[in-house]
Amino acid sequence: MLCVVSPPSCHVPASPWFVRSTSAAPAEILSRPAVALVGSRRPPSGCETVAFEFGAACAWSGFVVVSGLALGCDSAAHRGCLAAGGTTVAVLPCGVDRVTPVSNSQLGDAILNSGGCFVSEYPPGTPPSNFRFVERNRVIAALSQAVIVIAAEIKSGTSHTVRFACEQNKPLACYIPESGKASLGCLHLVKHHNATPLRNPNELKLFLETLPRKPKRRGGGGWHV
Repeated sequence: MLCVVSPPSCHVPASPWFVRSTSAAPAEILSRPAVALVGSRRPPSGCETVAFEFGAACAWSGFVVVSGLALGCDSAAHRGCLAAGGTTVAVLPCGVDRVTPVSNSQLGDAILNSGGCFVSEYPPGTPPSNFRFVERNRVIAALSQAVIVIAAEIKSGTSHTVRFACEQNKPLACYIPESGKASLGCLHLVKHHNATPLRNPNELKLFLETLPRKPKRRGGGGWHV
């Protein structure tokens, strides 16, 4: 099913979102409490496991997991949520009629078949492009009550998601290993953006308990196209 929904008031520009889902009410999926789990496509050793565990923990806590279906941390977060029986949303830098990267097509099918959805600012048929990877990150932030970074460099695609989250006044958190080196981007977030450090799923659960559980109000209704 393909529909169009109005984005929340914090989303700029306020262009409609295209949503693909197997659900009869895809706009309802986007109204549920949600958190973004994002990170590097080439994370340090062990961080994909953390992303998987955090995705599962978010699902068990009743949150939808929002991410970008990219390789690395994003994919692991989606998979962790699915493994826990949760709902996950993939925000795409292209039309919702395709999957980027193509190697994640099977994961994309699993997201849709489990009751999740694809979201994009771009109409079906739009190909991925470098600037669209940046722009889709503001949608990831807009859909979420908070943004959690697993691993990232200071200057990376994830930093754009963080910037949009700050502009939208969304809480930030990041994974800091209990032992070993944290990613430079996560250390930067703690020092300069007052991000909450998370060392394990238990600390993540405590962070999630501070977030609102009321359904998000959307800027308008949805309609089928």
